[in-house]
Amino acid sequence: RVVAAPFECIYPSAYERLGFRIPVSCRSLLPHKGNALALPGGVRRRLGSGRPLWKKQETVIQERIVKYVTVEPDGTVQELVESEKSQTEVTHMECKDTGEFAHRETTEYEQTETFNSELVMAERGVERYVHLKSKDDEYEHLESHMPRKEREEAERLRRE
Repeated sequence: RVVAAPFECIYPSAYERLGFRIPVSCRSLLPHKGNALALPGGVRRRLGSGRPLWKKQETVIQERIVKYVTVEPDGTVQELVESEKSQTEVTHMECKDTGEFAHRETTEYEQTETFNSELVMAERGVERYVHLKSKDDEYEHLESHMPRKEREEAERLRRE
């Protein structure tokens, strides 16, 4: 028989060293040890590269909703709703010693218009920017699929 139950395995010491606990009748909660890796003999090691790094994450969410309501003389109500939403996420990581960094920005945009609860117009777009810098190299990339910018670019190409 290989394993009858988790605590009756072939290698009980390996079972315990992997961090599994032998079941007991007590059902109390045990505190989490955090983001450290437990090694045999009680030695603990930090996760990561061992270099001093810092990281910043930022999320900005903006939403604008405008409602226009018209009541006609016969009592009919008409409603126009314009909504604009954007969410930008920025992540920046940097090594204090070397100045190497990774920077990423992502913006999602959505604009809708409804008339009497019926969708009249919807535009969506996304823009991604990445900037990486090491001691020896640097890389930048911008990719944009925003509705306004695409319209302006198409008009500019049409004029040329």
